This record gives sequence, structure tokens and C-alpha cells, in this order.
Amino acid sequence: MFWLVSYADTLLVRASLRYLLRYPWQLGMAVAGVAVGVAMVVAVDGATSAAERSFRGSIEAASGRATHRITGGAHGLDEALYRKLRVRLALRNSAPVLEGFVEVRGETLRLLGVDPIAEAPIRKYVTFGGDIPIDQLITEPGAVLMSRATGERLRVATGDRFKVKASGRKRSVQLLAHLAHAAQPQAAIDGLMIADIATAQTLLDRFGRLSGIDLRLPAGLQGERLRARIGALLPADARVERAAARSEAMTQMTHAFATNLTAMSLLALLIGMFLIYSTMSLSVFRRRGLIANLRMLGAGRTQIFRLILVEAVGLSLLAVAIGLPGGAVLAQGLLALVTRTINDLYFTFSVNTWAVDAGTLTKGAALGIGASLLAAMGPALEAARATPLEARTRSHLERGARRLVRWLAPAGVAIMLAGAVLLTAGQSLWLGFVALLLVSAGYALVTPAAVATMMQLAQAPLAYWFGSPGRLAARGAQASLSRTAVASAALVVSVAAVAGVTIMIDSFRGSVAAWLGATLRADLYVITPSSDVEGAESVLSQRLVRRIANVQGVADVEAHRWVTVRTGAHEARLHVIENSPSARLGFMFKAGDPDAARRAFRRGTAVLVSEPYAYRHQRVPGDFIVLRTDHGKRGFRIAGMFYDYGSDQGVVAMSRALYARWWRDRSVSSLGVRLSGGVAARQVRARLRAAVQGLQPVLVRATGELRAQTMAIFDRTFAITQVLRVLTMVVAVVGVLSAFMALLLERGKEFAVLRATGFTQGQIVVLITGEAGLLGLCTGLLAMPLGVVMSLVLIEVINRRSFGWSMPVSIAPEALLQTLALALTAALAASIYPGFQAATSRPAAGLRAE
Repeated sequence: MFWLVSYADTLLVRASLRYLLRYPWQLGMAVAGVAVGVAMVVAVDGATSAAERSFRGSIEAASGRATHRITGGAHGLDEALYRKLRVRLALRNSAPVLEGFVEVRGETLRLLGVDPIAEAPIRKYVTFGGDIPIDQLITEPGAVLMSRATGERLRVATGDRFKVKASGRKRSVQLLAHLAHAAQPQAAIDGLMIADIATAQTLLDRFGRLSGIDLRLPAGLQGERLRARIGALLPADARVERAAARSEAMTQMTHAFATNLTAMSLLALLIGMFLIYSTMSLSVFRRRGLIANLRMLGAGRTQIFRLILVEAVGLSLLAVAIGLPGGAVLAQGLLALVTRTINDLYFTFSVNTWAVDAGTLTKGAALGIGASLLAAMGPALEAARATPLEARTRSHLERGARRLVRWLAPAGVAIMLAGAVLLTAGQSLWLGFVALLLVSAGYALVTPAAVATMMQLAQAPLAYWFGSPGRLAARGAQASLSRTAVASAALVVSVAAVAGVTIMIDSFRGSVAAWLGATLRADLYVITPSSDVEGAESVLSQRLVRRIANVQGVADVEAHRWVTVRTGAHEARLHVIENSPSARLGFMFKAGDPDAARRAFRRGTAVLVSEPYAYRHQRVPGDFIVLRTDHGKRGFRIAGMFYDYGSDQGVVAMSRALYARWWRDRSVSSLGVRLSGGVAARQVRARLRAAVQGLQPVLVRATGELRAQTMAIFDRTFAITQVLRVLTMVVAVVGVLSAFMALLLERGKEFAVLRATGFTQGQIVVLITGEAGLLGLCTGLLAMPLGVVMSLVLIEVINRRSFGWSMPVSIAPEALLQTLALALTAALAASIYPGFQAATSRPAAGLRAE
């Protein structure tokens, strides 16, 4: 780092290096803090970028060179449409596609059924004249292709036969050859299985159906005219859309999730900045005498200022060197959590390889160095402004700290008000995060004045209860504002962040549990095994539905159908429900008259929408929504809005009677079974399995099992948050430790005088831990209201703008008590080592130094 300074500053830099190497623990804390922040940024950005590249790559690999795709309704397209387009329009640059998901040895693969004869203009995976025997792919039953990496991971070699699970059944297939295509990276075709379209129809039980027809249309006016001619031949439930629209929609779906992760990674970097600040402040204080001597020997303010910044740059470079590879390693584990969460909440994809992206590394390095320089500005200015006389004394620091506190408090109030105004401005998610940052930063600026006031008020009671040690503890903490101000503010924000996230998660968990209780009203649920294969869909046969309804002990069955429908420029999940008039609908209403909404729903005159759907599409009860049906676009009146935590993209609920009017689909996705009174669920479950044996593979699950599975998904979703909560508290403890180490050095003479006048080692320990306990108690009390405010912002603003759902805030007294205990424990833990050092040091050494 010598190149950063002039030749005249080289001696100062060497002195700085010698000092830093004399205190390796201090150097290590600073480097570790920034390194962790850099690693978190690299890990989060790398994992989310890898996930986005993966699902974009898998979609582009499946789309090939197609410019457009024809898609259909709930059952896709009739394969006769493809022949019609080829014959009437001579549409040669087109290829039929059937997509689905299969499970192979515990891993979910995307199945792509294609017509090898028509593939050449669209995809180059299976073309005549290559290494793949096309004739065998078409003629041999169960012939499939996959990448070499996928085959090696699944331990499947060319020519091997193996089982795949699809549509609730296990079927045997054979790996004919490996996919290899120079135009696509290996990662894009990893997790992809290709078969002839007839084989795919057999595996997925979708005979005669297609997912879509890929088109390669010319650009410009010619392409638009051809698109219009194609549209004229399509059935009412089909449409032509851009091939890129799918990946754009998926990116939009996960945007809020990625933004939340990015915000949390920046929080980790912010905490690292606090460690840099603490380290540089302690470094400046340790060398007050040296800095005074350097100033008297001719060193200018600019040289001292530059020296501190050079130290910060050196520390940040070391931290970046550690944080970048650390982030790459951490991203491997984080990627699994990100992938799992996206699979749980949005759509199915897999990521099996991850490469370090240059942009991610550059971002991590730039943020690490920039944050370190920003954090070092304060200590650098403090060192540069002090005169040689002031540098040797502490009193000017405390006077300056008190003056600073007096104007920081009103400034903090103004910043909090600005944050409150931003909370009501617009619907931007990032604006919500900025508002939360302003509220937290403003509160942090008010904290030192609040702590000083609380210490002043505590002096008399502590002197009454504990005598001189109590008074000294309160006065000592109050008199050390230059060191405790930043530590207390950081501890308040850290503990409040933990409290706010805890309250938010507890409120969310309680809301999800209540929602499950209202939604899962049946005793047993019958689903297809493909429901356990992510992304796969299958239906129950009508014969099976009738047989289940007639099983002894079954009082009523409720049929459910889930399909994806087009609503404007977006897609939504349509939930079709058919139950008896006596059964109560399982909805928790947020808006609209519940009784009137239920009546309109049963009569088939209106639909219900979930809260996320209403939020994203700006709809309220009484409005109309337009859905693309099998008979074209139709408007439906909204009778009510219900809570829903199953999908942040939105759900439209519709009665079977209304659905049957506009859709030809009569399929059933799952059944809810209500039992007669006094009948044991275990016995009926056994009868159901016996009744459907030989008809169709199904799973019969109790409501408790589904509830437990949903809560497990909930816990997985917040696994990343739990990790960051722990990280926040660890760094907060380290920051308080730095502050108390600085106090120990500053008050060396004071402790020596106390020892010389009769204080025992135990009393010194009690004095220091008492100050720490008071600081922890004050910060804990101050963290409570900030934690509540943070939870309200997270619930009412961040969650609302991210996912579209709301929830009642549940503030348990235990959460507030845990906040207080956490701050107290952190402060006491940080005082153990400084207290031990002060108690065991020799009084003579402290007095001789003065």
C-alpha cells in the first residue's frame, strides 16, 4: 500500500504497520468484520445470480432459437393444432413441445418432449447427421437423452435402463445418448431430459396434448402478419407470446425475494463497517501520544489523515482477499437455500454448478474497500484535527463528544421523520428499505443522548443501593461518551434488528398457522404422487373420485382443481372448488362482506381473489377482472378478498359451477375428505387406500401432515434470516468489546488509583461489569421500541411490497424480554476480558505511565 502515499509518508506507514502487527487481535477483528460483510455480499449476489442464470438458461435451452410460442389453457394444446398450422400456413419453422417434470433417484429433472424431425430450425440438440441416433429416439419406447454431467450425477451410463417417477407412476426408460451442444453451456442443459414427444406423452399421461408450439417468425412487418394469421387459427384458450416472456416473468416473480436477500447482505457489510470504525478509533486512541509527537516533529494534518485512510485501505484489501474466496465457498451452501426457497414458493429448477462471476467479485471488492474508507473517515478526521496538546489529553474528546451528542439528537429526530415520510411515499420496495434505514439511523443518533440521560437518572438510585461502586459505574459510563456512544448505538440497532425480525417471523408464523387452520377444513386429503414432484401436475380420474365418495365413513368430499390462467399481461393460479352446500368455505376474508361473498361464490355469480392478487393488480371487491377462458376473454366480478400465504403471485378462487360455464376442463387435482362423526381417521384412511387400489396411485394424507409440511417450508424460507441474525449479534458483541478495550486503555490511571486506594480486584471487575450491565440495560430498553417499529415496517411495508400479503402484528412479552436479555448478555460478555485485564494489571505500572 506504499504506492498510495508520497515518499515523505513512508516512515509514517512503516510505523503504522509496526503498530498493527503489535496488536494482531485488533487487526483480526477489523479484517474479519469487513471480510464477513464482503463474503455475505459475494455469497448472496453470487447465489441469486447463479439461480437466475440457471432458470434463464434452462428456459432458453428449452426454447432454443424460437422467437414465439403458442400456449393453451389448463390442458395445453391439442396436437392436431400443430398439424393444422403446418398444413394450412406451411409453417415449417415450428416444433411441438411437451414439458413436464420427472423424478429420478430423488432429483427433479425437466422433461422436454420434442419432434426430432421438426427440431432443426428451433433446437440443435437432436438433428439428423449428429452423434445421436435419431431413428432410435423416435422408434424405441422409453428412449431419453440427458447431459453427461446429469448422467454422472445420477450414476446412469449410456445404454442403462432406469426408473423415472412421473404422473404418480414409475416407468422404465433408457439413456440413449448424451446431450452435447456447443451453442449452449453445459450448465444450461444440466437437469434436462429430452425424449420423443410420444415418449413424453406416455410418461406424463398427456396423450394427444402439447404444452406449446415453438415458432421462429421473421422480424418486422412480415412476422407480424404471420403472427396475425396464426392467431386466426387458434382456439379461444390459446395465444401467441414472445419466447422471452417466460424468463422475464420468472425473473419478475423472484425479484422481491432477491431484493430482500441483497438488503440482508448489505446489512452484514454495514456491521463490518462498524468494526472498521471501532478498530480505527481504538487505533487512533492508542497512538495519541505518538500522533502528538509526530505533529510536533512537523507532520501535517493532511499526512495524519492520509495515514489513517491508508491503514483502512490496507485492512480492506486484506479483508477483500479473504472475503472473496470465503464468499465463493459460502455461496455454495447459500445457493442450496435459495434454490430450495424458489422451488417452494415459485417454480421448479435445479442448479448443480456455480462459477464465480467477475461482476460479483468486483461488486464485493468495491463495496468492501468503499465501506472501509467511509468507516475510517471519522477516526481519521479526529486524529487530524487534534492539536499536539489535545492529542495527549482525553478531556477534549469528551467535550467534543458532548457537543456532538447535543446536535445529533435533533438531527436523528429529523432523519426519523424523513424516514416516516418515505414510508408513505410510493410502492417501491427499495424505497421501503431506505425508509427503514433512515428510521434506524435516526434512532441510532438519538441513542447516545438517551443513554447519557438514563445514566444521569440512574446515579442516585445506584448510589443508594450499591454505594460508591454504583455511583462510579453510572458516572463512568456517562463520562465515556466518546467511546460508548457508537458502541451503544450499534448495540441498540443490532438488538432491535434481531427483535424486529423475531416479531415479524413470530407474527408471520402465527398468521400462517391460523390460515392453515381455516383453509385445511377436511380431515383427509387425496392427492396424486406427482404433487410431491416439484412442478409436476396430474389429475384424479372421475372413477376414483366417485369411489372415494362412496367409502364407508366418508361424509362429504370437496373437489379442488388448480390451473394457471392468463389475466391481462400476467398469469395467476385459478383455484376451482366444488363442495356440498352444507360445507363451509375455507377462507379468511380481509375485505368484502364474508356472508355475501360466500353466497355469490356458491351461486357462481362472482369470484374471490387473494390479497396478493388484489395488491399486485390493484383490485378491490366490486371490481372486475378479465380472464382468458376456453371461450375467449371474460370478465368476472370480485365478491371478496381473502388472506393467502401460499402464493405471492395471487390466486383467483372460483366455484366449479362458474368454471364449468367457461372452461371445458372437468378434471380434479385433489380431494378433501370430511369424515362422519365418531369415525376414526386411521380406519377410513385404510379403507380409502383399499378402495382405490388398482385404479390410480394416490397419496392419502391427514390434515396434520399437510400442516406440518407447510410449516417446514415456512421454516426453510427463513433459514437465511436466522443465519444473519446470529451474525448481527456476534459482530455487535465484538463492537462493544472494542469500546470497552478503549475505555480500559483510557482509564488505566483511574483504575490504578482505585487499586492504590483500597479497591480489590473483585471490586474493579464489578465496576467494569457494572458499567457494561448498565450500558446493556439502557440499550436493551432503547432497543425495544425500535424493534417494534422495525417489525411494523417489515410487516406493513417490506412484506407488503415484496409479497403482497399482510398479517396482524403479534408482539409477545417474551420477545421484548428476550431483547432486553440479549442486550444485557452482549454487553456483559464483552466486558469479561477488559475487566479481567484491568483487575490483574499492576497499579504501579498504571501510575508510572502517568
